[in-house]
Amino acid sequence: MQLSAHHIVQSLEQGEFVPCFQPLVDLRSGEIHGFEILARWQHPTLGLISPGVFIPLIEQYRLANNLTASLLISAFAEVRSLPQNFGLSVNVSPAQLHDRSLPKLIDIIAEEAEFDLSRLTVELTESALVDDLELAGSVARQLKQRGMRLALDDFGTGYSSLLHLQSLPFDELKVDASFVRSITETRQSRKITAAVIGLGLSLGLTTVAEGIEHQSQANLLAWQGCSLGQGFLYGKAVPAAELLGILARPEPFPGVNTEAPPAISSRFLSVDAQPTERFSQLRAIYDGAPVGLGFVNTQLRYVNLNQRLAQSNNKPIESHLGRKVSEVLSPELYAQVEPFLHRALQGESLRNIEFSSTPIAGEPARTLMVCYEPVRDEAGEILGVCISVADISALKQKEQALRESEDHYRHTVELNPQIPWVADPDGNVISISSRWHALTGKPAENRDWLECVHPEDRPLAVAAVQHCLRTGDPLDIEYRVQSEGRWLWMRGRGYPRRDENGRIIRWYGSAENIDEHKRAVDELRCGEARLRALFQAAPVGIVLVESSTGRVLRANPHAEQLVGFRFTPDMVWSHQGWHLFDSNGNHIPEASMPLTSAMRTGRTTRSEEILLRDPDGRRRWLNITAAPVRLENGTQWGAVMIVQDIEADVRRDEQRLLELTGLSRGISNDGRASAIASA
Repeated sequence: MQLSAHHIVQSLEQGEFVPCFQPLVDLRSGEIHGFEILARWQHPTLGLISPGVFIPLIEQYRLANNLTASLLISAFAEVRSLPQNFGLSVNVSPAQLHDRSLPKLIDIIAEEAEFDLSRLTVELTESALVDDLELAGSVARQLKQRGMRLALDDFGTGYSSLLHLQSLPFDELKVDASFVRSITETRQSRKITAAVIGLGLSLGLTTVAEGIEHQSQANLLAWQGCSLGQGFLYGKAVPAAELLGILARPEPFPGVNTEAPPAISSRFLSVDAQPTERFSQLRAIYDGAPVGLGFVNTQLRYVNLNQRLAQSNNKPIESHLGRKVSEVLSPELYAQVEPFLHRALQGESLRNIEFSSTPIAGEPARTLMVCYEPVRDEAGEILGVCISVADISALKQKEQALRESEDHYRHTVELNPQIPWVADPDGNVISISSRWHALTGKPAENRDWLECVHPEDRPLAVAAVQHCLRTGDPLDIEYRVQSEGRWLWMRGRGYPRRDENGRIIRWYGSAENIDEHKRAVDELRCGEARLRALFQAAPVGIVLVESSTGRVLRANPHAEQLVGFRFTPDMVWSHQGWHLFDSNGNHIPEASMPLTSAMRTGRTTRSEEILLRDPDGRRRWLNITAAPVRLENGTQWGAVMIVQDIEADVRRDEQRLLELTGLSRGISNDGRASAIASA
């Protein structure tokens, strides 16, 4: 059947041409932004007729305005129930753009349907602008004046003159489906789409990609900065009856894949900025980076680098650009880095690799930390290698100094007779010197050290630890541990470390072998006990006095009995009321008393028979001698006085004589000489 103009006009009048709606989707969020109106002809006998068949006939018979009017009347009526934020797009033919009546026609239809023309985008093809740019521009400006938005459709497929973008007030730029379909397979397509999107962004235009069929295509377009998309991925054009079903989807369409390779996803970081602004920002970041940065292509030639990398190689930037890495680096250094560059070109990410540079002009060798990151395009194809270089010479020197300091500390700890340890706030040992294991043969982690403690000492040790953990008091305990078959005395001390809030975060302390000291103290105590017993049991009176103070430090019971006075600890004996006489009855002054004389002269006094008369008038004959007491260095520390009872000796002698002679005489208490004379 030959379709004539009459058939088409009749079909338009009978409403056989109907609008279908294809979603326009935000590529990043997956939310529906609006719909493009597409014409469909449902013929009663021929069925669905393809637009590729009837659109040329429409243009041939100059019925484009009729078709546009029919579509808009139906579309405006159908979308009354849709939210006001959804927009519509409609295509106009090149012939319509040369028809000055088109703006008025659309205005009348919108006014009757009460449709806001700011929601309508009119899509123009470049071919419509070629024949008469002045007329097409005039019509386009009239559409713009009525509030409509303008989109340049199929950019890049026809004449593609930048003059068109400059001359007309476009709002949108549409990327043709022919480039979108091959964007994941062909580098040229990716470069074209990136250029078109970048151009649109630089002019402040919204970019729309047509013909999206796969999510990978949507991801690449979004990473390149494209805003909107349409295609079979989001659905075919549907009749108005199905619009509400599309809008009622429980979830939006898929957005950008967030798990994309870093080399691709990093492109999406600054899509809101203009390309020139992004370039300036990236250049500033590049030049201001605290490390050397550069890019080499697949032939290992320098394409770009910052000043810091040039300084690291000891050459100006211009000496790098266009030259191979092997021509810039020294042969020794290039031999080290070449294998890593080739591995990066194979797709391997290499980080934190250390190299040593050759000393130059008397300067010491430097240590460099280098990272090699393969650079990929949107489809993952490797374009070259990004190089970052950091001079870590100072850090390595600090590390070496730290290691030496640690070695010194370790040696100091090993030579320290104490066994340092560290415990957590609960008292569990988390670090201890290896000498503990060498001493006991057992570990000390957590609280295992208590297993090494003597069973008799363990309860006291546990109680002391629990008390310190509870109160935060310093730890100081003595206990025995077994070492090589014998028990050794140890002293454990520890102190808490607190944070700014006063909470204990660590315990630091040491264990010290005090076995020899402990045994020496025990022996000393035993010796002191023996001396004390001997001192107490001595058959003579003994009085010990400190030279510097005159304090009586010790006196045995026999001395107190003979002298008739009780000596208390640390007393200073006063001579007031006490008198001494020699055997001739002469008074002995205080300065010449034996004890005083020994302390004053530092010499031992001779043994003298002395009559002692106390404040109560009682008298007794005693044999007294005194001697100085010196320390090991020869310093006089005090004096000791020895007292013996003469009268007891006299009484024993007289009793013996009486027994021999059978005589009985009284003995005078006034003097030993008269008693002996009587005998």
